[in-house]
Amino acid sequence: MADRRDFAAHAIFVSSAMIAIVVATFCIGVLSAMERSPLVMRMLVAKDAAIGFFRTGIMAPPGLLVRTPPNAATQDVAVSAIEAPLRGWRVVNAFDKDLKAYAVKLFDSEGRLAHEWRFRDGMFKLDPVNASIETPHGLVVLNDGGIVLNSDLSHVIAAYDACGRMLWRRDEPFHHQITLDEDGFLWVWRGKASPHSQDQWIDRLDPENGRTVESISLREEVLGRHPESLALLGLPPRFARGEATLADNADADIFHPNDVEPLPSAYADKFPEFAAGDLLISFRNMDLVAVVDRKTHAIKWAMRGPWRRQHDPDFMPTGEISLFNNNSPAGPDKTIFEARSSIMAVNPRTGGARYVLSGGPKSFYSTAMGAHTWIGPSHIQVVAPEEGRVIEIDLTDGHPVFEFNNRVTKTVNASAAVATWLPEGYFTSDPRRFACQGG
Repeated sequence: MADRRDFAAHAIFVSSAMIAIVVATFCIGVLSAMERSPLVMRMLVAKDAAIGFFRTGIMAPPGLLVRTPPNAATQDVAVSAIEAPLRGWRVVNAFDKDLKAYAVKLFDSEGRLAHEWRFRDGMFKLDPVNASIETPHGLVVLNDGGIVLNSDLSHVIAAYDACGRMLWRRDEPFHHQITLDEDGFLWVWRGKASPHSQDQWIDRLDPENGRTVESISLREEVLGRHPESLALLGLPPRFARGEATLADNADADIFHPNDVEPLPSAYADKFPEFAAGDLLISFRNMDLVAVVDRKTHAIKWAMRGPWRRQHDPDFMPTGEISLFNNNSPAGPDKTIFEARSSIMAVNPRTGGARYVLSGGPKSFYSTAMGAHTWIGPSHIQVVAPEEGRVIEIDLTDGHPVFEFNNRVTKTVNASAAVATWLPEGYFTSDPRRFACQGG
């Protein structure tokens, strides 16, 4: 009898809560139609968090929990039985439903969990009271098992050892992707006040201590000293001088830089118009990728579109540049033909663009973030953060050979922020034997 009463009480509570959410959603909709005030925005966040809690038991901020894509594999980690993935390590930084925090997971070629980095300082742990969480963005794995990652929210970049103990930290607006160059240094963007500042620097850091060893100012050195570079971006000369008028939108996120990568010396002969070490950069809000001369800091080449709000441009050994085309709606019309992202490639000499991966049985879509990694000439790894999954495709036949779905329930995934692939002999010791006591 008591069990029935408990069940009835629980049913009444859940029903009442859902009715309250419906009523609150209606009221918020009316208010938000009138004004997108901070109060309304906080109410919308609270509403989304409440809905997420009733679906999953997790009080999550918007964007952390997403619907599982209909074409996702049924397993959390799926390895093809038809064609084995190429040997190597798969690294995924994703929200862990049991830890209620982000953790970096390392999978072997068979899809088995070989190691996991848990952050002992709790920086990437969910705050259920405020329904907030630090979302990691960039990630570099070092061959000794250390990792370096950043968070756009708290404006921090930090290094951890193989056991998740912090080695160093810098509290500055280092943001978006981090690249490890062939000499073992890190490249990353840094904003003046935030990742969206108009004043930006391209920084090269020492991974041992986080100290800056090279810094290039976008406003002063790339644009201020090279009027032709300023014209390529369609900005007036007074921008480079730091001048503003009442008509200028001085707070606008006009660039939104999200990646920087030096040209590897092994690929330099495929790009005769560039030199080894020249910097490939991406401005999401301009739909633009460009190459900056490492010595003079002038823009050597730039191209807008046909991609939309792209991420992660990479030099390819074919002499092309590949990128993650988010294809997300922007502008007042908010129109796109199809809600589908893709991987594209462009030839910087001819301007010719092509699809590398688009549509097919493993189509994917992420309006924000997103990355890709080449695994040899014919395999590609794609991370779609807003779908909470990582897929690896054999481009010769379009067949998926590896897939990670960050499942919370059968119908809900959690965010998978970033992923990469590492060759089998990358680590100086077997990561399955990293000695980490106490978790």
